[in-house]
Amino acid sequence: MEQSSDTEERFAEGVVCLSTQRLWLRPLELDDAEGLFAGLGDEETMRYWSCAPKTSVREVREYIASNISTVGVQCLALTRAGGDDLAMGWVVLMDRKPGIVEIGFLLRPDACGHGYAREAVAAVVRYAFDGRQMRRITADVDPDNGASLRCLLALGFKKEGLLRENWETHIGLRDSVIFGLLARDLQ
Repeated sequence: MEQSSDTEERFAEGVVCLSTQRLWLRPLELDDAEGLFAGLGDEETMRYWSCAPKTSVREVREYIASNISTVGVQCLALTRAGGDDLAMGWVVLMDRKPGIVEIGFLLRPDACGHGYAREAVAAVVRYAFDGRQMRRITADVDPDNGASLRCLLALGFKKEGLLRENWETHIGLRDSVIFGLLARDLQ
């Protein structure tokens, strides 16, 4: 089913795959640990994530396994369309309450700076609103994570608040900027 001129969704037995002009988003798999280790094992990439960098591909595989087996969590690997299918990152939707999901995303360092995050998150946002009939998407971002803040603002997310010392992380207590996007914001 075509969503727009540059985004396509495919549903088969509950599996969601999304494509854009440059990207293919498909269900995250354990074999994606190899490609994602470059991001999940990188100190700077993980600086704003809620857990410490992973130290091995095995540890990334375990982290992926825990995420893909969690009820209410939908993880999509981000790959280049027509490419080698190596995961450059992921976008995750987490069910929060009926009609509301939280979105998160992460890219390997070599994939940053090309607009991939914005393109992938835009496709997943469209899927959440049109395919899953969500009314609201939230995001929880470290206030020092400039790239993620810019991405969300560019996609129309609104800053809704600041939660002080919301996360106890591997780099200490961190605040959270809370963003929200309503389906009606995109109409």
